[in-house]
Amino acid sequence: MRILLLFFLFLLGFTACKHEPAIFDGPIALDAGSTEVSFQDEVLPLLLSNCAMSGCHDAGSRQEGIQLTDYRNIVKEVVPRDPGDSELYEVITETDGDKRMPPPPQPAFSSAQTDLIRRWIEEGARNTFRPDGNCDTAAVSYANVVRPILDQQCVGCHNNSLSEGGLNLLQFNQIQQKQAAIYLRISLSPQDPSYMPKGGNLSACKTNQIKAWIHQGAQQN
Repeated sequence: MRILLLFFLFLLGFTACKHEPAIFDGPIALDAGSTEVSFQDEVLPLLLSNCAMSGCHDAGSRQEGIQLTDYRNIVKEVVPRDPGDSELYEVITETDGDKRMPPPPQPAFSSAQTDLIRRWIEEGARNTFRPDGNCDTAAVSYANVVRPILDQQCVGCHNNSLSEGGLNLLQFNQIQQKQAAIYLRISLSPQDPSYMPKGGNLSACKTNQIKAWIHQGAQQN
C-alpha cells in the first residue's frame, strides 16, 4: 500500500512539472483598439534594428549562442510576466557598458523603448500583431507615426555613431533631404540588397504610412 502511495505521489509531482505556462507561437491578432504591445510591430523591429546585426545576434553570428531574429528565439531570453528575471530586459537596462546591449558605441535603448519591452514581458510575451486593416494613412504625423517607426526599425544602423549610407535618421533635416531615397528603398522587394530596413521587413501599413507622410509634404509635425 505504501509503495502504491509513493508511486502515486511521484506521478502527481511529475505531472505538475509538465503544467508550466505555455508560450504560444501565434501569431495572435490584436483586437482593434487594443493597448497591448504588439510583438511583430513594436518589439521585433526594435530588436532587429539594434541587436540582430551581423557580428551580434543575427542567425549567422549568434554571439554567446543568442539569436534575436524571430519570436521562437527571442522568447527564450525572457520569463513571461517577469521582466526582472528576463535576461533580455536585464541587458538592455544594464548601466555597465561592458554588459549593456546594444554595446557602445551604439546608443542605449531609450527609456520609452525599455518600457515597451518591459510591458511586452509583463503582458505575457505573446507573439502578437496588429492587423493592417486598422492602418490610418489619412493624415500621418511625423512625431506620432513616422518617428516611432524610424526609432524601432532604422536608427540601429543610422544614428550618430553609425551612419550607414551616410544617412543619420536621428536628424530630421537628413530625413527630409533624402526622402526620395528613403521612399525608393522601402518600396523595393525585401530580397533586394538595397531594401531598407535590413534584417526585417516593414509591414504594409508602416510602408504606406511613410509613403503617405512623404506625399503629404514630409513635415515635422
